[in-house]
Amino acid sequence: MEWELNDCGEGGGSDRERDSPLCVGVTANLPDGRYLTVEVGVANASDINKSRLPGGVGVRNVYAGYKGVSFVSGSGLDKNGALVKLEDFMKVDAQSISLYQAAEKGDMHTAQAMLKQGADLHSGYGAKALFVAAGNGQLPMVRLLVDTGANVNAKVGEETVLSHAIWRSDQYYPKAESTRLASTTDYVVVSDSYFEIVKLLLEKGADAYSRNMALMSASRRQNSPSSQLDILRLLLKSGADVNYREPGYQITPLMWASEGENIEVVLMLLEAGAQVNAVSAFSNTALSASAEKGSVEVMRLLLEHGANVRPIDAQSPLIEAVRTGSMEKTRLLLEHGADINAPARITNITPLMVAALYGHFSIAKMLIEKGADVDQRATGDTALSIAIQQHRPKIAKLLRDAGARQ
Repeated sequence: MEWELNDCGEGGGSDRERDSPLCVGVTANLPDGRYLTVEVGVANASDINKSRLPGGVGVRNVYAGYKGVSFVSGSGLDKNGALVKLEDFMKVDAQSISLYQAAEKGDMHTAQAMLKQGADLHSGYGAKALFVAAGNGQLPMVRLLVDTGANVNAKVGEETVLSHAIWRSDQYYPKAESTRLASTTDYVVVSDSYFEIVKLLLEKGADAYSRNMALMSASRRQNSPSSQLDILRLLLKSGADVNYREPGYQITPLMWASEGENIEVVLMLLEAGAQVNAVSAFSNTALSASAEKGSVEVMRLLLEHGANVRPIDAQSPLIEAVRTGSMEKTRLLLEHGADINAPARITNITPLMVAALYGHFSIAKMLIEKGADVDQRATGDTALSIAIQQHRPKIAKLLRDAGARQ
C-alpha cells in the first residue's frame, strides 16, 4: 500500500476554506487500483452544525474509487459516518467494478469473465451494473445480467432500473451523438434498443412500483419519437397506474406530460383515464403546469377534457399564463371563463399584478380591457405600486389612465 500526503484541495484548486494548514488529506493507493482519501481537520461552521463535531475537529471528507470510478464520498462526517464509508470502501471488489465498467460499454466478454469470477450483482457497483446497461441501451448485456440473477426491481434512491432506462433513452445521447462517441471513445450508447429492454424487464417481473415510476419517466419525455409512444402504451398495458402520484411531490404522469408539447402523450394518458384535475403537493394541476411550461395546443386538449380554469384548491392557471408573458395562453383561459381577478394561493397577487411585476405591457392592457380590478390589493400593494417599484413607466401610465390609485 502506498500513501500520499496532500492538502484538502483538489489539484491545487482555489477552495480557501478547504485549502488551509488546519486540514490535511491522506490518500492510500492499493495495488488492485483502489484509492481512498480521508481529509481530517478543523471543520467549517456548516460541518460543525450538521455533524456536531467536538471542538470542530474531525473527518471532513472521504473519497474513494477504483481506476477512475468514484464510488463513495461524503462531507461533514462524524467518526461513525467516516467508519461507514471505510466499510463501504473495504467491501468493494475489483470484479464488481470491472463488471460495472463492462456493462457501461457493452463489453460482453469482460462481463461474462467477471461474473464467472464471482462479481456481486446485489451490492455496490455490481448492483448498479444493470442500471448502467439498461440506461445505455445495452440489450444483450441487460439480458445477460438478468439471466444471471440481477434484480430487475433494484432501486437507486427513488429510481428503478425500468425508469432509468426510459429516462436515458435518447435523453443524453441521441443516436447521432452516440455514433460520434463510439467512434472516438469506448463509451457506447445503443439508442434503438430501449423498447426491447423495457419489454424484457416487464417480462422478467418488474413490479408495480417499477412500472409506475417508469410511466412517470415516459410521461416526462418531450418530443418523444414513435418508439417512446410504444413504450408508454406498453407500460399502460402492463398495468402501470395512469393516476400514480410521485412520492413526496404527488405529481401525476399527466402533470409531467402537460409541461411539454407532446400532445400525443397527453392524449394517450387522458384516454387511459388520467384525472385531469388532480392537484399536486405544490397546488398545481395539469392545466397550470401546461400554462407555465407547456403549449397552447396541450392546454386546449386539457380544456376539452374538462380541465378546471377556476380551481378552488389549486394555483390559478391564469396566473401562470400571465407570468410567462403568453398572450395566446392568457386569452385562451379568459375565453374559457378564468377568473380575471383570482389571486395566487400564497401571495394573493392577481394576474394584473403579475403582468406589472414582469413588465408584460400587452397582457396588462388586455386584462384591463377585459375588466381586471386595477385597485385590488395584495399585502398592501396594488398593480400600480408594483409597476412603480419595478420601474415599469408604460404600465404605470396604463394603470393611471385606467383610474388606478397607488
